[in-house]
Amino acid sequence: MEDFLQSFTDTTVAVLRTDGIEGYLPTLVIPSQATVTVIQGIGPGASHTRALIETINERGLNDEELLFGVKSGSNTVVTGHYVPGARSQFIEITLVGGEFKQRPLHDCGWWTVTSSKRPH
Repeated sequence: MEDFLQSFTDTTVAVLRTDGIEGYLPTLVIPSQATVTVIQGIGPGASHTRALIETINERGLNDEELLFGVKSGSNTVVTGHYVPGARSQFIEITLVGGEFKQRPLHDCGWWTVTSSKRPH
């Protein structure tokens, strides 16, 4: 699971190097559907993390495996791997001195997605 997230994070960093962090929009990957969605239409000053969570909930994706990238601060993007019933994994990407630094996060306080399926 970590290799999947690291690969997605490396791809996200490549996008950030090319396009910059300023205009990065929340990105949602649904592996089972082979789809990538960029969440657009977020108003100025609106929370990108909230837009990501609302999109997942509105589309009923809380029972799907997901990869995501979302700007969580002016110089920070968080990538994550969510598998229903498993502990979510997160990596924080921070722009420091013109370089993108990565570090694992053990918890993301804004991540509130949970599966609607009950464990067997």
